[in-house]
Amino acid sequence: MDLTIQSKSISNLTQIWIFFAAHFCLFQFLLNYLPRYSKVYQSIPLHQQASTVIRILSSFHATIATILSLCLVYFDKDLNDNKLLYSSFAISFTLNFSIGYLAFDMLIMLMHRAEFEWFFAVHHFVSIVAFYCCSTAGVFPYIALCRLISEGSTPFLNNRWFLLTINQKDSKLYKINGIFLIVVFTLVRIVQMIPNWLIFFESMNTLEWSSIEMKYKIVCVGSCVPLDILNLYWFSKIIKIVYKTVCGSKSKQKPVSKSIHELKETGDLKSD
Repeated sequence: MDLTIQSKSISNLTQIWIFFAAHFCLFQFLLNYLPRYSKVYQSIPLHQQASTVIRILSSFHATIATILSLCLVYFDKDLNDNKLLYSSFAISFTLNFSIGYLAFDMLIMLMHRAEFEWFFAVHHFVSIVAFYCCSTAGVFPYIALCRLISEGSTPFLNNRWFLLTINQKDSKLYKINGIFLIVVFTLVRIVQMIPNWLIFFESMNTLEWSSIEMKYKIVCVGSCVPLDILNLYWFSKIIKIVYKTVCGSKSKQKPVSKSIHELKETGDLKSD
């Protein structure tokens, strides 16, 4: 069993490094390509252009990870019958793809520490460790994929940042995106907490649960706590901002200083 896990660990690390390198190369390509050929990108302030590329990659990763995870959760019958212990190439591929992206994003955070809050790094680190355990040992695969489905809200979060950056806060698209953001975030990150935790509690008296090593239980179950706390924290901020945007009084003119403050505030809602 140890040799199997060791062999799979080597295979997973290889995939992770490939995905890490792919995201890094794509980041460098877009950073050089967009300033030359995109007029919208050229209109973005110079100090925010790197952040724009990061969010493009974030949306790319979120879209791919969400689609792959949804397909596995809904179409893999063996996965649904073995939520605690199950492994397949498709699951490992999906989790390793996300680990590679998260590792790349953590590198960017370390390079630009002043632009990111520390809990984003915590979110990424916890996710990397938990996903790696799931991918290598084949534990809690269903929960791990459900966690990845929560990335479905990330493109809407990034769209909000893009629209604010190009001064489209008063546009209809900005408000529509805000509605989709709060609906999707609620469904994939908040509502999803209930079935995820139920799976843990309902499985504690099963043979599958007993066969999982304690270190994996601590890592995978324990990681859900800080991730859910962060999701609730972000949810409270999103509700406040979206409520102001969609339901705020149009007749009340905001002072310029407050608008500038709100533009700076968008950094608090960078995606994972």
